[in-house]
Parts: sequence; structure tokens; C-alpha cells
Amino acid sequence: MQTALCPCGSSLQFAVCCAPLLSGEKQAATPLALMRSRYTAHVKKNMDYIKRTMRGRALKLFDAKATQDEWFDATTWQKLEIVDAKDNIVEFKAYYKFDGKDHILHERSKFEKFNSNWYYVSGQNKDPQIASSDKVGRNESCPCGSGKKFKKCCSLA
Repeated sequence: MQTALCPCGSSLQFAVCCAPLLSGEKQAATPLALMRSRYTAHVKKNMDYIKRTMRGRALKLFDAKATQDEWFDATTWQKLEIVDAKDNIVEFKAYYKFDGKDHILHERSKFEKFNSNWYYVSGQNKDPQIASSDKVGRNESCPCGSGKKFKKCCSLA
């Protein structure tokens, strides 16, 4: 029984959100839907889906072993935050734990449509972040890199 919420943060059940995309039953209708499903594929350790949803340079540069070792075996994904989604660009922050420390992957991803299906084609890192393992004061800058005070940003998460 799949009644759990989808890891992508959509507030929908996994069975009706990203599961049909990961299984190949459906295709992502938008770049945002594909981004959310690719995050979920990382959470669920679905290498086939990650590879199947890439084209061009992204696919040529893809390292399955590094993805397995770093992103699947050694990483615990915590949440996905969509910063912006316009046209074929999705900016996001993916929060995860690696090597006992909290990290944030902040990226602008580009998607293109081939044969009526959306694919991930490139990504631009936005200053990789390592969140402080020490406590952050309410009036200090948020370690996520937003430029906001902690009390107005991630302390609300």
C-alpha cells in the first residue's frame, strides 16, 4: 500500500505523484514535474530513471558509479525546495546529509523537449552550500545562502 507522501514535496501521495513517472507509466508533463521526479528518483535510488530522463551533454557526462557511490549510497535526502520555475528552467535547493553534515545542492536546471518528452540537459550550481552543524542564531544569516535571517528562512521549515 503506497499512501506515503511523495518525497518531492508536492503534498501528493507518491503513488499518484512521482511513482507513475519513475515506473515509466507516464511522462512528465512539465520541466517542474520532471525536476520533482528526478529528485524523487534520487531519494528512491532509481538509477534507471535518472539516466532515462537525461539527454545531450548531461547524459554524456553522467557518471553512474559516482552517482551510485555519492548520491545513492552515502547521501540521505531530506527535502526539495523549488526556488523558481520558468519556461524550461527550474531553480531548486535539495537538502541532504552527507558524511554526517548537512548540505544544500542549489542548482538551476535546464530541460528540453525531444519527441514530446522533457529531459534534463544541463545544470548550473549556485554556490554549493554546507550548512553549519553548529546552532545558528535567529538573527544570523541563514546557512542555506538565501541572504535572509535564519528566523525568516530555514527555521520555518
